[in-house]
Amino acid sequence: MAAGVFIGLGTAAKLYPVFLLLPLVVLAIRTRRYASVVWAVVAAAVSWLTVNLPVAIAYHHGWWSFYQFSADRSAERSTIWAIVKTLVDSGDNPSDAVYWVPPGAAVGLAVVAALLVVVWIGLSAPVKPRVAQLAFLAVLAFVLTTKVWSPQYSLWLVPLLALARPRWRLSLVWQFTEVAVWFATLTLLLGLEPDQTSHGIGYGWLILILLVRDLLLLMLAGLIVRDMWHPEKDVVRTGGVDDPGGGAFDGAVDHFSRRGRPRAWHEDEPANAVEWRNTDR
Repeated sequence: MAAGVFIGLGTAAKLYPVFLLLPLVVLAIRTRRYASVVWAVVAAAVSWLTVNLPVAIAYHHGWWSFYQFSADRSAERSTIWAIVKTLVDSGDNPSDAVYWVPPGAAVGLAVVAALLVVVWIGLSAPVKPRVAQLAFLAVLAFVLTTKVWSPQYSLWLVPLLALARPRWRLSLVWQFTEVAVWFATLTLLLGLEPDQTSHGIGYGWLILILLVRDLLLLMLAGLIVRDMWHPEKDVVRTGGVDDPGGGAFDGAVDHFSRRGRPRAWHEDEPANAVEWRNTDR
């Protein structure tokens, strides 16, 4: 329930925490532990309403203006929506992203489709995924498909990635691309000033950096999915650990397991060989 309260409070500030409920629902289905997730969803809704309802009643116009602005705003230059539309309209060397408001239904369908892919991955994995793995995939699915990618959006992914895949090399490379995106964006904006055009870069160069950034994030997602299918490669699960951040799902019976009875990690041979063995858990 406490997790639901904090998710609701986070969602009152920004939308993305609500997607953290998705891993809980998927794991509830796999383990048949529904009660705690139902309470988490109810607590999230109540805490969100507790924060929003008084403001919505007292200052309805201002409260609604944020949601109206989110629906009407154009695609931000860091998103796939802006990149594709600009390349179609302006070719491969545009000065900046074209102004375009993608259809709300199209954006909504893209987000839902990406989240459904995460649900499918979570339910079809041969063993129960960890909460952090699904949480990273869910938030990444939203970030990649929504029409706005502000710089702080990438910060949402950092702690989730650290929990989902605590390996630093590729994660550090991704962070370098985020720094490059930031500097390139500032340089692009500098070039848009009337008296500073010679100092800026074209949007085409920013697109190149953005695509490298997005590719690295997809590679990280692919490695996390690989860890789901081959849990012996997941460094968190070495030494007999199941899901230290899983709460009620840590050690729970996996009714969707395609490897027989529920299993746990055990170190086998001195050479750090680790295998997935049957237990009575």
